[in-house]
Amino acid sequence: MAGESDFGADRVYSVGLPKGAMDSPFGQSVLRVLTPIGVIPSSVAPGRGGSDAGPLADAGVPIFALNQDGSKYFDYHHTSDDTLDKIDRDALSQNVAAWVTLVWLAADSNVDFRALAEAVPAKP
Repeated sequence: MAGESDFGADRVYSVGLPKGAMDSPFGQSVLRVLTPIGVIPSSVAPGRGGSDAGPLADAGVPIFALNQDGSKYFDYHHTSDDTLDKIDRDALSQNVAAWVTLVWLAADSNVDFRALAEAVPAKP
């Protein structure tokens, strides 16, 4: 499984899992832990991930997405004011908690995300 965090340090608001994973016991565990910190299931599939994860997706690696608020991202991005003191500590803490939780749950599971995706019937 692969994902990418390359959109600042603001809050994560939704999670997208590989095809078939959201409705699995794994997906339910993810939601049980992430919902209390404000992360809901995404209605949009993760797709190829970002530019860094895209080649992995092309190689068949299942992709997940932790979608985050980017509304303030370009206020400072790559400017001389792009410094750590602009980061909202609570938002960063929630973001890190979401990433750590998802990665830990995936690493601690024996879920075959490719098999889950193959088990989902194709939509007509």
